Amino acid sequence: MDQDLEHIAALLERFLDEDDRAALEAACTAAAARRSDIDAPLRWLQSRRAPAGRKDLATRRLRAALRLPAMPGPPCRPDPY
Repeated sequence: MDQDLEHIAALLERFLDEDDRAALEAACTAAAARRSDIDAPLRWLQSRRAPAGRKDLATRRLRAALRLPAMPGPPCRPDPY
């Protein structure tokens, strides 16, 4: 796991365990700035056991931060050009 993903995972873990909304926002900001393997944070999140409500909220917020469609599907960003 690379350092960026470790940082994002630590923030998401804090949200999932402690309902720390600031950690979720920080994770989304960090994920949006990530340049490669944008689906890695989503895969990490789906592999974790957590309360369904928190996991669902984190997935929705993370997908929005990555500019992905709200409905799950292949993780690819829209072409900005």
